[in-house]
Amino acid sequence: MARLHDSRHGSDADGIDDDDMPLTHEQAVVEADAELRRMTYHPVRKAVGIVVAMGVAIGASLGVGYMFGGDPGGIVTAITGVVCPQDAKYALDGDAPFVNTSDTSEHPAKGARLSEKDAGQYYLEAVKPSIQPLRDAMNTLYGGDLKATRAAAGKAATVLRATAKALRSRTWPDEVANAAAVVANEYDAKARQASYVADSVTPSASDELISLDAYVVSEADVYLRGKLGLPAAEAPSAPLEITGIEDRGIQQGADAGGSTVDTGKRIIAVTVRSHVPGTLSGLNLTFDLKKGKTTLGRISGIMDDIALAEGQSIVVPVPVDIGGDDGGIAGATMSWDSWSLTDWRGESHIAAASDDFAEYAPDKVMGTFTLR
Repeated sequence: MARLHDSRHGSDADGIDDDDMPLTHEQAVVEADAELRRMTYHPVRKAVGIVVAMGVAIGASLGVGYMFGGDPGGIVTAITGVVCPQDAKYALDGDAPFVNTSDTSEHPAKGARLSEKDAGQYYLEAVKPSIQPLRDAMNTLYGGDLKATRAAAGKAATVLRATAKALRSRTWPDEVANAAAVVANEYDAKARQASYVADSVTPSASDELISLDAYVVSEADVYLRGKLGLPAAEAPSAPLEITGIEDRGIQQGADAGGSTVDTGKRIIAVTVRSHVPGTLSGLNLTFDLKKGKTTLGRISGIMDDIALAEGQSIVVPVPVDIGGDDGGIAGATMSWDSWSLTDWRGESHIAAASDDFAEYAPDKVMGTFTLR
């Protein structure tokens, strides 16, 4: 049975082509999962991909007596005593850690009392060491290098724990005491996430760092900064930097960058530079199209079969299916909605921007662009 997609396969030292070798259950699950991830954000290939991926996984599983998701209910394990390899991998990583960040009772105020005058500076000095290491770890995981991701996550975990400890080692002014305690819990939660990734044995576990709440700003942080007169909070920046946007109008045929687009669609050409260590093999970028506070819809640009290294740029054509030619989108702006980046192994890493991401992670290029 041929593998779904693996640029590494070929003849081994024994002269046998890997494509001619039957897949083990574990290989089938991993490759089916990778195929499903690649299909998730591609509207044309999604339905076909799901059928193909499920077929490969189930077919291989029947050969070893398992369903492709593992051993539901432990039936096979109970009968044979054999543990499904995929279940074993899940058991090694375990569930991602959870911290109730709103419960501040576990860490009551202690340490020297801060005056309102000193509290602001102390806060900035406590949180600053954690900002860049966390962003570095988040960017690193998109590249699919488990060893590099674990190292970056371990470094982030160390400084995140130090920040939480520093915040808890002082008694804060009454007006911001609860907010400071919540922020400390949030740094503690991030430290536990980072430690989980640093100890993981499966690449997919690293996505815990870009889970649903990754690209947001803490409400407690915003409140505390406001009360202490500190600079506004910043959300972690996207792993891709937008360096240019061009409204190319109605475009006929293929984009100049080589990607085929539907004839007659309006095209927004978005140039992005990668800040992901390693090489990306695919991009799927989704943007909100807005007029004022009203969201007109979402537009997406997809690039497959690429080799985008850190520091390199690429033009992504984004077709616009909203508004037609009647001027309904004239003057509209763009902001990040989400992105899916495919690493060199074919694994997709998906993250979503918060509703206020443009406010707390302003983009100097996209922030000045409007459709004509």
